[in-house]
This record gives sequence, C-alpha cells and structure tokens, in this order.
Amino acid sequence: MPIWIDEQARIAHAKTMVIDGAVTLTGSMNWTRGAAANSEDLNLISSSEVAAAYAAHWHERLALSVRFDRREDWCRVGSSTAPMTDGLLRRLFWRVVDHLDYIMTLARLRILDALAGPLPETPADRQRQWDRERIKRTFPEIEPVRSRPP
Repeated sequence: MPIWIDEQARIAHAKTMVIDGAVTLTGSMNWTRGAAANSEDLNLISSSEVAAAYAAHWHERLALSVRFDRREDWCRVGSSTAPMTDGLLRRLFWRVVDHLDYIMTLARLRILDALAGPLPETPADRQRQWDRERIKRTFPEIEPVRSRPP
C-alpha cells in the first residue's frame, strides 16, 4: 500500500471518512482501539454536499503530496535519503513544538480559569433556571402523609 506524505502542511490532523460520496464521519475520534476509552466526538453527516467538500479537500492535499511505494522509501535513514531525513526531522521537530504549545495553552487556560472564577451566566443558563422554577411552581412537591399510630 503506498504512503502519501504531504510535505507542505505542517500537520495533517484531519480525522474524516467519506462513505459513498453521501455520508461523512468527522470529529476528534482517532481510528484506534484505545479511542473508545477517551472523551471523543464523532459526527455522522448525511449530506452529499458536505461529503463532496471533504473529498475535494482530501484530493487537494493528495495532489500536493509525494508518493512512497515502499516502507524503505520513507522510513530508512541513509546518505541517499538525506533530503527526506531532513524533512522527517523537520516534521518531528514541529510535532514536538506543537505538543509543547498545546501543553502550554492548556496550562494558561487552567490558570485563567482559576483566576476568573465561575463562568458568567448565559441566556441559556437563565432559561434553564426559569424552566426549573416554572416546573416547581406547576408541580409542587407534596409532603408524604404520615399515618398516625392507632
């Protein structure tokens, strides 16, 4: 099976499947066995227009990619593959940088959350509270009748 490497994109992070040009699966869900244990999302979109848009994006990236038919072409390190090695090291470097940036962003967000306190109330929060109060007024709690001993 050939491998296509898009050397122009720093990271290819798309997790999408287009089925029969009519259904699109997309989201944060990794296509691995362990993903079921994570908190992931997977969206099923039944739309030929959406499927066509995702397929077109994939074909655009494929047109810019380099094909490698054998594992040795993209995995081996040697003098004949020095330009490829440079590309692999560059991609590895950027993956590490992106991961560190992600960790730092999470740390900053947690610090900001701790400093900011609770989130401000939204219109949806107010609507939910109003609904709860209306339900309580409409269906008041009834105290149980306690029977007296004979």
